[in-house]
Amino acid sequence: MTSVLVTFGAYPGTHSGAERMGWRTAEHLARHGCDLTVVTDSPPAADVRVLPAGSHAPADLVHAFDLGKPAAVEHGRRLAQRYGVPFALTPATDSSVWPDPAGGDRLCRQADVVFSITGSEDKALVGKGVDPGRIVRIPMAPDLTGTPDPAAFRRTYGVNGPLVLFVGRRVAFKGYRRLLESMPLVWRAVPETVFAFAGANAEPGAAAAFERRADRRLLDLGVVHEHLKRDAIAAADLLCLPSSADVFPVVFAEAWSMAKPVVSGDFPGAREVVRHTVDGLVVQPRPDVIAAALTELITDSARRTAMGLEGLRRAERELSWTAVATRVSAAYHKLLR
Repeated sequence: MTSVLVTFGAYPGTHSGAERMGWRTAEHLARHGCDLTVVTDSPPAADVRVLPAGSHAPADLVHAFDLGKPAAVEHGRRLAQRYGVPFALTPATDSSVWPDPAGGDRLCRQADVVFSITGSEDKALVGKGVDPGRIVRIPMAPDLTGTPDPAAFRRTYGVNGPLVLFVGRRVAFKGYRRLLESMPLVWRAVPETVFAFAGANAEPGAAAAFERRADRRLLDLGVVHEHLKRDAIAAADLLCLPSSADVFPVVFAEAWSMAKPVVSGDFPGAREVVRHTVDGLVVQPRPDVIAAALTELITDSARRTAMGLEGLRRAERELSWTAVATRVSAAYHKLLR
């Protein structure tokens, strides 16, 4: 049995997409027969052996996630070096928001295998000096459990009209401020539209930005439990994450798994993630452009439904943690041979 040490760091508030990617990959690799140990300061989210951040244990291979938290990745690299075993890396976060870009580039070059999610990420990695033969593409997958109750969400929060949902950390590059600024423009066309924001205030001034926009049609959900996020996605008419920097947000896969279209910012690689006009829209992260896209979908239920169904078909066909674990496990075995 292959023993694997997985390491990644935590973000304040609820689990980030990168954290959830680390937990779910570990969980499904364990189901594939790997002996998994996770080293992290992230709150447990899978039934695998967990050690505190900074700990170590012998392994056949070390797999680090998320260059948005480079200390955890560097710890993983040092453990691989200590035990003389392969070092695998999933960058997970777009390089434009890495806190240590030079260090991130170095870690990518040092990895024996780098797991990418899009072709755009592949090109960026090659541009950093990563050998193309060491890059392995994997899919993204939704991370939702249980049976959704959209009616309960709408009843609890008094939502009677169209619902636009944002799910993500409140940092500038996720575009939450641009979405807040787009609300009055949408309300001119569809006054009954409700905007719900779920996620942690992860930058100074985030809470004040919501206070300035206080309105009965603005729901500031803050950090939500997984079941509430699930119900919110199910209750929404569409998901909007107007990011300017991302790789493949997990919440896109989650929205598609519930037949919801997405409106995405035009970050590098976005049109590979979102099939523009097929399962969502890709727009410039400007309030007027965002508002136009939202209004277009809110007022055209047939088109909105068709996009959501295309997303659902794609999620069922391509986006699963089993598919992720299968490709990762195959790369492990190739390295260890």
